[in-house]
Amino acid sequence: KDVGLKSTNKIFENKNILSRSEDKLDCYLNEIESESIELTATLINDGDLSWPEIETIWKQTVNYRLQFIKENNTSSIFKKWIHYTKPLGYKLIEIDFCRMYSKFKNLSVKFGDKSSTLLNIFDDRIKDSGSKTLLQQLKESNILCDNGKHLTMLYLLHSLFIPTSRKMTLDENGKKSMIKYSIRDSQNTFILVAPTAVELDTIMDKLKNQSNSIQPCIL
Repeated sequence: KDVGLKSTNKIFENKNILSRSEDKLDCYLNEIESESIELTATLINDGDLSWPEIETIWKQTVNYRLQFIKENNTSSIFKKWIHYTKPLGYKLIEIDFCRMYSKFKNLSVKFGDKSSTLLNIFDDRIKDSGSKTLLQQLKESNILCDNGKHLTMLYLLHSLFIPTSRKMTLDENGKKSMIKYSIRDSQNTFILVAPTAVELDTIMDKLKNQSNSIQPCIL
């Protein structure tokens, strides 16, 4: 009981400190990381934290988190570091990326510079027919702007990282079925394509009615 009381008091103390200035918070968290990084990692899941506070703690726990990522599977990673799945999770990914690859800044610029290398990788590794057709169209197109080319290449990246997860679902009649996600399913979480805006609305309504979460994506 005493241990639990001490832990509770410690968390309460941490929450109070988070309301202070940024400099004091950074100083405190540097101290906490060496003393009790597990407690700090637990604190980040407090529902009362603002996003700037979450980012501050995230920066201070990078080394601990990267080690956790090396030792655990994707499911465990998302369970412990749930903020990866939030709408602003891309900012947290950037924090981790910059720590891991401090020399590789201005990724958006370098992505364009290395696009020819990526195309060669696509040629060698893309196997599914739909993505191979899209790759050929990309290479032959003379009308796509740079943003269009980069978007298509990001779309094709899903063909390199083939989904392996499965999910249990219920159909309209309440029958259970196991879904194995495909490359197209993965691509559809990044870009939803439909001939008209009305058909896009229909797709969105269907996902909503099925209680399927919709990650930030391009329509």
